[in-house]
Amino acid sequence: MLNRSKAKNHSNPATSGALKFMRWALNSLAMSKASLKKIIKDLEKESLAQIILELYDARPEAKEYLEFWLNPDADAELQKYRKKIFKIFFISEGKPRKSPAFSEIKNFLKYFISLGIEPEKVADLMLYISETYRDWLSLRRHVVSHRTRFDKLLSEASAYIETASLEELYGLRLERVREEAEKIFERGDDLRRRRWGWRW
Repeated sequence: MLNRSKAKNHSNPATSGALKFMRWALNSLAMSKASLKKIIKDLEKESLAQIILELYDARPEAKEYLEFWLNPDADAELQKYRKKIFKIFFISEGKPRKSPAFSEIKNFLKYFISLGIEPEKVADLMLYISETYRDWLSLRRHVVSHRTRFDKLLSEASAYIETASLEELYGLRLERVREEAEKIFERGDDLRRRRWGWRW
């Protein structure tokens, strides 16, 4: 955890003005990278530390990034994100949610990549998303409408694996999830099924 004890700010008026502008820009998302770089150069060490602490408290993604930067454990981070993905698809072990929030999956993957974690872990998470989606589909009555979204997710994982030259590590796993998903889609919508008391 970061130390939240605030350093005393002995900055001059110009620095104080830059500090106020930086806070406003961060809150309004109106600052460009070039502007940020210029202002950081003008800030004293204490002021910059104060901004970092405020950012840590204000934005969840900044908090997560800073904590990972201080204690970079890629394996633990991967497991944390795997659990987050699982909870989007399933309420508990084996019990699927009625409608997963796919926008959250996209955001989770984006945040995970932004941490600067090695490609092997990113590829693993991308495949895990497809695998969990496949498991969720296997319990659904209506699957055909998910074909386009599933294919897109798997294609993105495949492209990433190829770009990172990880075919030898993940090639078999990729083909397995593709083949198993294909069987589900070939089955089509099974209107006779009723799982968990839901007609979906």
